[in-house]
Amino acid sequence: MEVLAGTQDFMARVRENDSVFEFDYSKVYWNSRLHPEHERLVSEFARGSSICDVMAGVGPFAIPAAKKGALVWANDLNPASYEAMGNNVKLNKVTTRVTPFNMDGRDFIQHAFTEYYKQTAKGSTSLAPLPRCNAGKRAPKPEDPILIASRSFDHVVMNLPAIALEFLDAFRGLFYRMTGNSIHSGDVNLPMIHTHCFTKSDEPEKDILMRACRALGYPEDQYKELTARVHYVRKVAPKKDMYCLSLVLPESVAYATDAEVGSKRKTDEDSDAQSEDCKLQKVD
Repeated sequence: MEVLAGTQDFMARVRENDSVFEFDYSKVYWNSRLHPEHERLVSEFARGSSICDVMAGVGPFAIPAAKKGALVWANDLNPASYEAMGNNVKLNKVTTRVTPFNMDGRDFIQHAFTEYYKQTAKGSTSLAPLPRCNAGKRAPKPEDPILIASRSFDHVVMNLPAIALEFLDAFRGLFYRMTGNSIHSGDVNLPMIHTHCFTKSDEPEKDILMRACRALGYPEDQYKELTARVHYVRKVAPKKDMYCLSLVLPESVAYATDAEVGSKRKTDEDSDAQSEDCKLQKVD
C-alpha cells in the first residue's frame, strides 16, 4: 500500500454490528462490503454457544458473537491482526468472552478443541454479564449468567476463502485424538463448520461440496449425504464467486482412526500462503 499524498497514517476506526474496530489498514484485511455476511453468520450463533474462529482477523465475527452472549476462542496467524483483535476485544469490553490466539490454523484447531474438551470435563462454565455504562441513570436490572453447556465448540468459522477449504483436513480424526474414543459419545456435540471459499464452477454447490469431501477424506460419491448448505455471499470477479459452506462435521470423519495430526498438506508453502492471505485476502 502506497500513500500518494498526505500523512502516512493507516490507522482506521470502523463501526459494525454494534461494535468498534480499530486497526492499521496497511497490515490487516478489512472489507466493509462484507458487513451483511458478518451479520448473517453471527445471527446463527445462539446465546450460550461456543465459537472457534480459526482465521479471525481483527474480530468481525468474534466480537459481535461475544456481545450476543457466546464464548469465543479466536485465532489469527498474522501478528498485526492478532494484536488488533486483542485491542478490539478490550475496546468492546468482551475480554471475559473472547480469548485471542496467534497460531497456525491447523495447530489452533487441534489445540482449541483438545483444551476446550479438557476444560469442560470439569463441568459447565458460565459467562458473566457484560459491563454497562449507565451514567446518570438508574442501575439496570441485573442479568443472569449465561450458561455454556457444550463439551465441544458449537460452531467453527474459517473465513480465509482462498485456502480455508483445505483446512478441513485438520478435523479428520480430531475427536478420536481428543476423546480417545473411536465411537461418537452422545455427550460430545459435533460442530457446524462455516467455511468461506471461492468457486468458478458452473455448478458451485457441487464443486464446493466435492472439494470439502476431498479435504475431509469423505467419499466424494456421497457428497449429497453431507448435512450441509452452501450460501452465496458475493461476486468478486466476473467468473469468481464467494460462498460460505456450513457443514456439520461428519461423525465418520471426526472419529476416524487413520488420520495423523496436520494430516494432508501442512507445508511451508501453505503456511506462507496463510500468513499472506490473513493480511490481504481474508475475504476477497
